[in-house]
This record gives sequence, structure tokens and C-alpha cells, in this order.
Amino acid sequence: MNRFKVHLVLAGIAAVAGAAALLLFLTDGYAADHRESPATNADAAADLADVYCWHESGKLYAVLTVAGLITQHLDTAPVFDTKIAYTVNIDNTGDSVPDVIVDVRFGKNIFGQMGVRVVGLPGATGTVSGPVEQVIASGPTRVFAGVRDDPFFFDLAGFRTTLATGTLSFDNTRNGFAGFQVVAIALEMDLLAAQGGDAGAILRVWGETGRLSN
Repeated sequence: MNRFKVHLVLAGIAAVAGAAALLLFLTDGYAADHRESPATNADAAADLADVYCWHESGKLYAVLTVAGLITQHLDTAPVFDTKIAYTVNIDNTGDSVPDVIVDVRFGKNIFGQMGVRVVGLPGATGTVSGPVEQVIASGPTRVFAGVRDDPFFFDLAGFRTTLATGTLSFDNTRNGFAGFQVVAIALEMDLLAAQGGDAGAILRVWGETGRLSN
């Protein structure tokens, strides 16, 4: 498998409930990535846009978004590629080496219906699998894979005006991503299991996409 993209997240989102508590575990943050080189744009299914992560009430939540800038009037089916491996890596020992690897793949059943399979989800008793566009529950864990509104907020017009004039021109009511969608892979897992049983462990979480060679 050839690794395609890596995104690192070390902070929660201020607007998400529990974000203040999250900062006890995760520090620093990195920007989103929605525009790519032509070659990357051509492989939308492997184009990782954002990684979101937070914890609340003993659960750890991680969301990978891919194939950004899908319009609401898209005529073709959402991008679910059976030749892409999606990975959420969790380091709970501070060495930047993944101690937990959550593997996500898409595939079709005998009726040609698209589904998602998740292996290595902390707190799950085994593989979690089911149809896309539905919440799949397995014990204390849940999985969802499907098209959702892009949660990233950015005033692109204000950014361009700021660059052109040198005057800050951002408007917090103007969202350049309004009307666009992404393919979201949302994972709900057991926080303590993700921490390797150590409730004080600091978590470092990052996502990867990789196109399979065969």
C-alpha cells in the first residue's frame, strides 16, 4: 500500500462540547486542507480534508472527512472507494508511534450494496460493519460513514481581501464552505481503551489515507 496523505490533529474544536476537557489531553492544532495539487484533486476518495477529535463522558470521538467540496446537487454517487484504506492512529505513550490503529475500509455485499468495515476500534469486541449512511452500533461503540455538510468554517472572501489589501477583512457570518459536503467517517470509541487503560494518558491522534496497490 502506498501512503497518500497524513493529517495530524492535536487539539479539539472550540465549538464542540467537551473541548475544554479535551485540552487536558491534546495540545496545539493544525489547519485544514481542502485545496490540493491537480494530482491529489483527481483522487477525491483519498483526499483527506480534516481530522476532528474530542472526548466527552468517557467516549473518544474521531471524524475523518474526505472528498471535500462535494456540491449538494452532485449527480453521481458519493465517493466510497473500495481500494482506499482509511486509518485513525492513536499514540497514547508520547512517542508519536501509533499504539492503536483503527482501520476503515469500504466494500460491497453480494447485492452490490456499499458498506463500511472498521477493525481495531477501542471498546469494540470485534469488527464493526454495516451499510453506509447509517449509524452502526456495536456495544459501546458506534460508526457512521456517509455524506454530511462540511463542518469546516472559513471566510475565503475575507481571506482574499485581507491578502489583497493588507487590512483584516474577515466576517464571522460568511462561510466559504456553506453548501458543500464531504464524506465523513465518524467513530465513537471507549476513551479509556484508547488510552491503553491509563486515564491520564495524553493522546495524539492523526489520520491517513492510502491507495491499495492491488
